[in-house]
Amino acid sequence: MRLKVTFQSATGEDILLPMHYNQVLQALFYNTLSDEIAKQLHTRGFPFEKRKFKLFVFSRIQEKAKHDERGLLKFGSSITLYFSSPVLNLIQDFGTKLFTSSEATLWHQKVKLNSLEVVGAPEINNSVLVRMLSPCTVYSTKVVDGKRQVYYYKPYEEQFSTLMRSNAIKKYKAFLSMKGESFDTEYVDSMKFSIIPANFSVKRNEKVLYFKDTVIRAYTGVFQLSGAPELLWITYEAGLGDKNSQGFGMWDVFNTHE
Repeated sequence: MRLKVTFQSATGEDILLPMHYNQVLQALFYNTLSDEIAKQLHTRGFPFEKRKFKLFVFSRIQEKAKHDERGLLKFGSSITLYFSSPVLNLIQDFGTKLFTSSEATLWHQKVKLNSLEVVGAPEINNSVLVRMLSPCTVYSTKVVDGKRQVYYYKPYEEQFSTLMRSNAIKKYKAFLSMKGESFDTEYVDSMKFSIIPANFSVKRNEKVLYFKDTVIRAYTGVFQLSGAPELLWITYEAGLGDKNSQGFGMWDVFNTHE
């Protein structure tokens, strides 16, 4: 389920946020949830094998911002963003708490809910052209001379699509396990999935962002997703690639008339 949420400044003033605001939006999400659900999500998530998936994703703020004299992002008095999860009770709890709360805190500022809309899921078959509502990223780690090194893949590299497929399969298995549904591991492992840049350049679409003290390389742009509808669906609901719960990998169907 996906929600489109618009917040209004409680004071009517412009909303100010730091340049790298993903952590701020993540905190808003966790702080809005019921205590029990927030604790379970934060500490356990939805485990599968050695991974703990959060199975939620959120977008960048849709409005454009200006920079003030301190280097902060200065939005207008309202902002719009999307939150999504295939776990219905998770996103329903978030929406209900938003609707019943008078105010929320967004980076030391009070905001109130202006509008809340359930976004209908698109009909997804075997191929879809998408645009990123938050940049997507996928990476691998290795130890060199005793130090952990992280490599973020570019969309033109072969491993980018390969790792995206592996990630989608693991998230789909985690979702089925969470629901208590049995599945044929060999069948799920054989599902096809690929991502190909359609309207993209590294120079234009590479985004270098900070989450806490971690530098993350991620990519916006338009991509062609192809493969099993189940895998396309899980990446729509839970996010594409890595670090979805940190605000990476939300996509929407690209409208060629935009």
